[in-house]
Amino acid sequence: MKFLFPIVLGCLAVSVSCSSPPPDFVPRLSSLDKGESTTADFAGSKVPVLRSEYFEKAWGAPQIQRLPDGGWRLRYRKGDTLNFVSVCSMPRGERAPVVPPRWEEPTGGPQESAAPTHTQPWRSSFILNQPVRWYQADGGSGADFPKYRTVDFQATAPDGRTGWYRIEVEATRDVEVADQIKRVNW
Repeated sequence: MKFLFPIVLGCLAVSVSCSSPPPDFVPRLSSLDKGESTTADFAGSKVPVLRSEYFEKAWGAPQIQRLPDGGWRLRYRKGDTLNFVSVCSMPRGERAPVVPPRWEEPTGGPQESAAPTHTQPWRSSFILNQPVRWYQADGGSGADFPKYRTVDFQATAPDGRTGWYRIEVEATRDVEVADQIKRVNW
């Protein structure tokens, strides 16, 4: 019994010290890439930041990432759910695919046969008074809702600066996505 006491005490001390973040902790997204930083200072930004007053009021402040190329990613989360909306502001966009990419259903594991893939039509929503195409990027999994993504689109802010933007929504239904994908503004 004397032998187990120091081990149990050590494990307890480690779990207590890891259970609460230090006071200077800045939440980071698990997908934070090398070279990205979390900061809310948009001063001197090369790209106008597209945001969502709607989600800030309804869901709270976003997690903010400054990207290595001078762009920004704002990620809004609906409470403790798996429903996310990410708004990426970028100095350059990627070429849109000619047809929407096929998306793959999640599988139960590596022992199962290849996952079925699905073709899909383009969907379209008006974002900042312009039509923007979007598609389902993946089928989700037990730990994630399906992800929907806009093609990269260009927009000009009221101050005359122009940037490229991509919006990603993780939600359960197309109807939710169609509503959420357009709720951005300057």
